[in-house]
Amino acid sequence: MRSPLHYWAKHVDPNRIEASIDSPALRFGTAAHMAVLEEQRFRETYHLGPQVSRATKAWKDAAKACTGTLLPPDEYQALIGIQTSLRNHPSASKALFADDGINEATFIANGLKCRADRVTEKGMLIDLKTTQDASATAFSKSVANFNYHIQAAFYLHVVEMATGERPKGFAFIAVEKAPPYACQVFIASDSMLAEGLTQVYRMLEMKDTLEADYGTDPWPSYSDSPVTLDLPRWAIK
Repeated sequence: MRSPLHYWAKHVDPNRIEASIDSPALRFGTAAHMAVLEEQRFRETYHLGPQVSRATKAWKDAAKACTGTLLPPDEYQALIGIQTSLRNHPSASKALFADDGINEATFIANGLKCRADRVTEKGMLIDLKTTQDASATAFSKSVANFNYHIQAAFYLHVVEMATGERPKGFAFIAVEKAPPYACQVFIASDSMLAEGLTQVYRMLEMKDTLEADYGTDPWPSYSDSPVTLDLPRWAIK
């Protein structure tokens, strides 16, 4: 969605270097998913570290002796807090921890692939999101800002192609990363999914067109001509 050249650089360039995207937020989100969806693996992978700075000898010695990944106490307790909050929430607990669902389910169809956090027995796709604010107002903004609606529509599209059946729906489970680790379950509305699917079709069509038109030639990015720049509306007093 950024530009054709960005797509080419990440997915088409034969000389591309696969770079891992690593950030504290991404690492925390990965650990939170494991704490909720793969508890046994979480206990084997992450361990509570000492209440000292990571720069100290005590931390480095503890890290060397650790068979997995050592986490600072505040971060480790946050993950346990998230896990506990979700278990105590009636709707989230039913969606995430019932025995009749499948976690980390992968679907592949027509060269497209998705990995759902969870598929319930009734056919709902569940996606766990850590966030700063799990209120409806704030999380709807997160959906728009991070294109979660496009992800939801894409997952539904791939699962339907792979299984021949349309999933019952798509639910986001948003949980806050700080105390009290409040959480909420959101069902993606029909209008949200329709807008997401429009974008999915648009991008898939654009991908096919660009690959046919440009092949291995340099793909376009931004304007080749100078562009007059103005301030965004919110910056104008």
